[in-house]
Amino acid sequence: LTNSELGQITAGSLTVGNGSSGAIIVEGVSSSSFGSLILNSASTMTFSTTASSFSSLTLDAGSAVDFGVNVTATGNLSVTSGGAITDTGILTVGGTSSFTTDVAGQAITLDNTSNSFTGTVSLNTSGSGSATLNSNNAVTLLTSTVGGNLNVTVGGNNSLNVTGAGTAGGSITLLADDDIIFTASGDLTTTTGNIT
Repeated sequence: LTNSELGQITAGSLTVGNGSSGAIIVEGVSSSSFGSLILNSASTMTFSTTASSFSSLTLDAGSAVDFGVNVTATGNLSVTSGGAITDTGILTVGGTSSFTTDVAGQAITLDNTSNSFTGTVSLNTSGSGSATLNSNNAVTLLTSTVGGNLNVTVGGNNSLNVTGAGTAGGSITLLADDDIIFTASGDLTTTTGNIT
């Protein structure tokens, strides 16, 4: 679908694909005429070539998800993947962000230092999968369960707020240019590693 064709669709949400669909490649799609774009695939999802922007975006992939170019969601971003979740481009999310790998050993690596997550963020992996999140904006970390190591780094002279229970099978490393703030419900637990 081209941007022109998408612009003719007005709906609360638009769903593309299902659990048996093949690979999905998104190249330079920008549309806000529908509330949420939902992409389903049994294979990979790749954002490439040219930046894309959406109101809200929900991804359910059977294999890896790669944000190879800049992707903006003015609303929420939800990603569930059977493979690794990676970024080369910049992720800019105005609402909440949720990243989940549902196959053992698959990692979340969102390490572009220009990422910006305005709303709360949750990170969840299965088995030994680790999770890394970098942001140039303040981050509010919700309840997250990570099988491997959990690493969150906040730059841009911003703070990291921990408002949920963070659990990791390995080590937990939190870094922020400004304060690291725990609310009453904020808590960290690691099975085998250290918390720094």
